[in-house]
Amino acid sequence: MPSMSDVALHNRKASLKQLPTELRLPGQAGDKDVALPLERAEGAAMQKQQSSMSNSHLRHWTKEEDELLRTTQNHDFPSRFGRTLVAIQMHRKYSRIPQPKRRERPWTYQEDAQLGKMRDRDFGIKFKRSQASVIRRRRQLEIPGFHPRHTLWSKAEDELLGKIPDRKLAKQLGRTVQAVQVRRVQMRIPVLHSKNRPWRPEDHQILGTRPDEQVAMLLKRTVSAVRLRRSRQGIAKKRLKHKQWSPAEDKLLGTAPDSEVAKRLGCHKSVVQVRRSELGIPSHRHKWTPKADRPWQDAR
Repeated sequence: MPSMSDVALHNRKASLKQLPTELRLPGQAGDKDVALPLERAEGAAMQKQQSSMSNSHLRHWTKEEDELLRTTQNHDFPSRFGRTLVAIQMHRKYSRIPQPKRRERPWTYQEDAQLGKMRDRDFGIKFKRSQASVIRRRRQLEIPGFHPRHTLWSKAEDELLGKIPDRKLAKQLGRTVQAVQVRRVQMRIPVLHSKNRPWRPEDHQILGTRPDEQVAMLLKRTVSAVRLRRSRQGIAKKRLKHKQWSPAEDKLLGTAPDSEVAKRLGCHKSVVQVRRSELGIPSHRHKWTPKADRPWQDAR
């Protein structure tokens, strides 16, 4: 007498044989449509179909599939065979089956009439053709490429150069960014907020009168730009005189933040930091006292 497991296995095989061919092939029916005849859950049917698709490179290729592969490109191979793109590429490579050339649809009279009236890229997007095929067809018909006419610049447009960023101005005037940049360079107008703005005579008079750091702050330039310009002009560097520290000033070190001590003594913060480190005085740290803690406790 057959066991219960043998009966269940026989019923499962019988139900699978009764399924149509397209249902027995992976990926050609919904998980629910496959699960109902087999009396299985949708999750089990989905897992089975996915495993069949992932192992498609292990299944033997039939003569029908090989014949289709000779006349069909990889992406157009029928999905009813349940073959992945990687499996198709591998089989074509090892079987030495060349990929057929894609047949280009014939050109219409309307398409030929539009060639050269717009950019090749825009033409391809509009008529759903590749840019290479558009260029090839245009050259076959000896049609020149599309080049919009260069419009003359007005005085009002020239006055806007350098006052608005090139990209924003190009959008405002309906021109390309490259056209705006070329026109601005021709007019010798510096770019807006340019770091390489020209040096004025009054800027040269300040060089060397103060340290480079202070000159950079006054002129709103980088320290390296000020240092390079000063050296090219042959101007000596302004050096700060070393501060003579008194015993009373040394006692202030570490009693307050360095910035506050520098403000009291009228010097830079770095001068205070160097002097404090030379004397081995630790930096100031705020200490909480019961009097200072009282407002925080009352706030709670």
